[in-house]
Amino acid sequence: MVLFRNGLINQESYWRVLNRQVILGLFHGSCKKIVVLQDKNLSLLHSSIDKAFFFNLLLSIAVQLNMNRPLVAPSLLAADFANLQRDLELINQSEADYLHFDVMDGEFVPNISFGFPILEAVQKHCQKPLDVHLMIVNPDRYLDAFAEGGASVIHVHYEACTHLHRTLSHIRELGCQAGVALNPHTPVDGLEDVLEQIDVVLVMSVNPGFGGQSFIPHTLRKVAKLKQLVLANRSSALIEVDGGVGLNNASALLDAGADVLVAGNSVFKAHDPLEAIRQLKHSRQPLTA
Repeated sequence: MVLFRNGLINQESYWRVLNRQVILGLFHGSCKKIVVLQDKNLSLLHSSIDKAFFFNLLLSIAVQLNMNRPLVAPSLLAADFANLQRDLELINQSEADYLHFDVMDGEFVPNISFGFPILEAVQKHCQKPLDVHLMIVNPDRYLDAFAEGGASVIHVHYEACTHLHRTLSHIRELGCQAGVALNPHTPVDGLEDVLEQIDVVLVMSVNPGFGGQSFIPHTLRKVAKLKQLVLANRSSALIEVDGGVGLNNASALLDAGADVLVAGNSVFKAHDPLEAIRQLKHSRQPLTA
């Protein structure tokens, strides 16, 4: 596999899959976009490699091969629920890197959204990794079920977890990337002692619970401060931003330190969703030598 032959990783040590290709990274044309295809049964991977580490490695390489382009995660909350399979096929054809899947319980946030039946249906048709955002109380009760349902990334809210370190450790044990979401009022400093357990920090740029809200401007300062914290601790955690994200603020967010852009209405309500995703992917031009 060409991807691992240039000193990025020892191919013989890590690229060992039993009888079938479970995860495959491919160069996609001249843009060098890496396409990550993930099988739901990651247990087939050789025991010498941690599943969450391997998936995180591919995503990290993807960021670099994308020539400093962001990862984009269209939010299913803004899709047309009467034509869900159509919208999923659209995402499959796009340059999107994830599909963002919001779960609301009506208690942690004042709204109710998706549950396991929808997750099961989406997982059957979606070819993108599922970025599951749990806006629920006591998320530990459902971590196993969401992992079994096909989640690649599971975000829990800092405000909803009494034993955050334990929760994040369990998410990783399940073979998923561990994400922590922060509400607009929550400072980033509380993450310092658990950064080594975090793969993605999801910064809410609106108050969670409803789509279509306006971007909260101080998010830019918050992302910049979080980036400083990540770098100071030599963490590999990605910074994801969710809420009111579009072409009008994507470049500023990326300059502040964001790596992943969650986009709902700016994608699904666009005249051309595929083009909207493409523009978000190219909202920061490649760095030149």
